[in-house]
Amino acid sequence: MSFFVSGCSLSPHEKSDVPVWPQALKNACQKMASSYPFSTHSQREISVDAFDRYFSPDGLVQQYEHRLDHQGPTTAKVSNHLTAVKAIRDVFYKDSSSKASFSIKIKTHTRPEQLGRATTFFGKLTGVAMNGPRFYRDFTWTANTGPVSIKAWLYDEAETTWLKEYKGVWAWFRFWDSGAAREELDGTMIITVPMANVALYEYQIKGFFDWRKLRDQFSCP
Repeated sequence: MSFFVSGCSLSPHEKSDVPVWPQALKNACQKMASSYPFSTHSQREISVDAFDRYFSPDGLVQQYEHRLDHQGPTTAKVSNHLTAVKAIRDVFYKDSSSKASFSIKIKTHTRPEQLGRATTFFGKLTGVAMNGPRFYRDFTWTANTGPVSIKAWLYDEAETTWLKEYKGVWAWFRFWDSGAAREELDGTMIITVPMANVALYEYQIKGFFDWRKLRDQFSCP
């Protein structure tokens, strides 16, 4: 379920006085914080358009920051929030793009012994297989990608089949949230995902950002 944050334009009064935290931003932030991918238990998902309107370089928070430049310091809570928003903006909006995106390289890392074959399909990306040579595959997520389906097919030696699937615009984040992450000495990240209570499925990712850390730092003033 997705929704759009509406009524987010700042009033003329707010534009002239620059309050500590405008009501439009308060409403948008609360909806963001209570929806996935910020609230891991929420069945409600924030729309990518709403995400862009809040975090992008020309979004609501950045507009507010520009006005603050002429008003002096704000509260500690607002200052901490602006720092958290900037950290998210730096990851998703490189080159001052107005649309969220990120690019990674991914490959399988280990093959559970009890599995005969295992292949994962990331949207339209060619399956990343456990069997044979393991090469990095490029993947780019953008607002224009639309809903993504991540499917992992596992087969044991008796050819019993298990399927693990994540769907939706935020499928990548649900995939990451389902497991554990650790950083390697070479700067890559290992994501360990439980697959249908059968095995731990490991992926190695280049260009990975610690989304859970970014999310934990995000809280509304």
